[in-house]
Amino acid sequence: MVEAFVFSIDELFFFLGMSLTIGYGLSFLLEKYGVPNVVVYLSTGFVIANLFFEPELIRNDQFQFWFLFIETLALGLIGFKIGVEMEIRLLREHSRVISILILFEVFGAFFLVFIVAFFYSGIFLLALILGGLATATAPAATIEVIRRLNAKGPMTQKLKWILAFDDVAAVVVVEGILSYLLIIALDEPLTLQNYLLEIWQEIGIALFIGIFSGYVIDLVIERLEHTFQIMEFTFASLILVMGLAHTLKTSVILACMMVGAVTVNRKGNNFARAETHMDMLLSPILIIFFLLVGAQVHISDFYDPFPVLAFLYLVARSLGKYVGIYFGGAVSGSDEKTKKYLGMGLLPQGGVALGLTSIAVEILEEAGLHEIASRILVTIVVSTFLSEGLGAISAGYALRAANEA
Repeated sequence: MVEAFVFSIDELFFFLGMSLTIGYGLSFLLEKYGVPNVVVYLSTGFVIANLFFEPELIRNDQFQFWFLFIETLALGLIGFKIGVEMEIRLLREHSRVISILILFEVFGAFFLVFIVAFFYSGIFLLALILGGLATATAPAATIEVIRRLNAKGPMTQKLKWILAFDDVAAVVVVEGILSYLLIIALDEPLTLQNYLLEIWQEIGIALFIGIFSGYVIDLVIERLEHTFQIMEFTFASLILVMGLAHTLKTSVILACMMVGAVTVNRKGNNFARAETHMDMLLSPILIIFFLLVGAQVHISDFYDPFPVLAFLYLVARSLGKYVGIYFGGAVSGSDEKTKKYLGMGLLPQGGVALGLTSIAVEILEEAGLHEIASRILVTIVVSTFLSEGLGAISAGYALRAANEA
């Protein structure tokens, strides 16, 4: 291993500059082979960190400070991006089918991963957190496949709807589990009152902040004329919402998600004019976030012991999503194409799962549960490497098999 740096702000910028440059070059070269960007940047952060840094330097307070800063920005913008996909009109038009399919695939992924992880590890808390994280889906890889294949048809439309609302359900499920985790971390007795108070702290306050802020933000942007003014005010307001949520120790991702949901469902369409620019802001922040997540995984995590749990998690989650959609399709009266192929478009995991993982790992570390935190981080990072690539392949196969490509 190359001699490690003494960690400082200079080395952080050197790490980011080198990682971003190499990561961009690799993503450009590998794009033609269908390798997802999230896999490239996670891998780049992992390799650069393990070549130039000792584990204790990567995990020191200064590195973690900057990681927390980027994590909060990424989570807030991811939440906002999920929120603007939550058009009530879509849910109202197809509420029964969408609700049943989402309910079954979320439960299927959670249940199978929980059972497999618990039987393999024997640790209830580890299995519970992994089960919750299994519910999240990364829409980017599947949406890119749909775009590339110019896919159209009833199954493709259902797939888009589920991708839009799936992460909403995942955030709510995981935030509920994190509320339970916080009670354990604070070493408090687990009572209904404590749990409900923690749910209110983690979810209720975030909903209130998000709905109120979204209403105010929308009132302002509907009176702005220039696209860049709308984008700048929205971004500034989201940072304020993130700061409020973080200060009040409530969910950043849920608060920003509600801002997006309120904005997209109120009258007026000024936000739509700035949406492309908001995506441009989100992209570099997400890239840095993926680099830093990859950097936190040490090479010894892959062979001491070998991450068998990551492969079991990947198989159980994929099977849970597929079986959930199949039975959900049967209950909702969906066509055979939907039952047989739609679940194959829900296999990738990415930003939302990694963001929620970071929150869980942070709480576990504060509670002194370092081994569980490390196993969860390695499991999700390794499975993300695999699920993004395999998920894109399976989505392409499903769209072609359904004759909608």
